[in-house]
Amino acid sequence: MAMKKTHDAVYAGEKYNDREGNEKARYINVGSLMARDDGSMTLKLESLPIGFNGWINFYEPKPKDGEQPQRAGRPQRQAGGEMKDDDIPF
Repeated sequence: MAMKKTHDAVYAGEKYNDREGNEKARYINVGSLMARDDGSMTLKLESLPIGFNGWINFYEPKPKDGEQPQRAGRPQRQAGGEMKDDDIPF
């Protein structure tokens, strides 16, 4: 049975204040959410943070170094890196 990674499993850890005083949370990647061929989902945990409160968030994976993000609704570049004028969405 093949599985495909669909989301990163992320824990919103300890809170901290940034330079402007805004409260933020540290996000820790703790594993992966995967889809099986039959449509069911499975969670592979790689770590469990200290102070874990039971909640894990799922986000689409970020592109790896050197990869371009695939965003819906944005025109794709043609081979050679050029875009045609009629590909511009405005």
